[in-house]
Amino acid sequence: MRKLILILLCIFASSAIKANTIESWRLVHPEADIPGVYAAQALFFKGHIYLIGGFNASGSVPEVHRSTNGFTWEAVTKSASFGDLHFFTAEVFDDHMYLLGGCDSSPRAYVYRSANGADWELVTGNAAFGGRCLHASSTFGDGMVILGGYPPAYDVWYSEDG
Repeated sequence: MRKLILILLCIFASSAIKANTIESWRLVHPEADIPGVYAAQALFFKGHIYLIGGFNASGSVPEVHRSTNGFTWEAVTKSASFGDLHFFTAEVFDDHMYLLGGCDSSPRAYVYRSANGADWELVTGNAAFGGRCLHASSTFGDGMVILGGYPPAYDVWYSEDG
């Protein structure tokens, strides 16, 4: 009987949560002053939304833009030191923004970090996770995790120090 009550409570709680989920989006700005890119990364860091890098028909876009409201944007840099790198992931960790992996002429094992979006430090050009792009990453516990990617990888890597 206790198991049945517990199961019913779980089903009810799950249904209540789904019923109260807000699934609405609103257009903030139809033509924001940001580059037209795909495969860019976005982070929320120190009160700003950051748009980092990306790719367009001309190639990699080594730019970083930021906004406090999604409407007004400013270019932090139009020539970030990560250069032609694209298809990387980005995370906020240890009071820095991190770029992990990515491709330029080939998949890279790069780790970059920045405390302000303008100045990017190459932490390593030879991370143990190996050259990869089109992967996934996340913060987890006291570190960052990288999963999969191209060339085909089915591995998971974890770092507490970037």
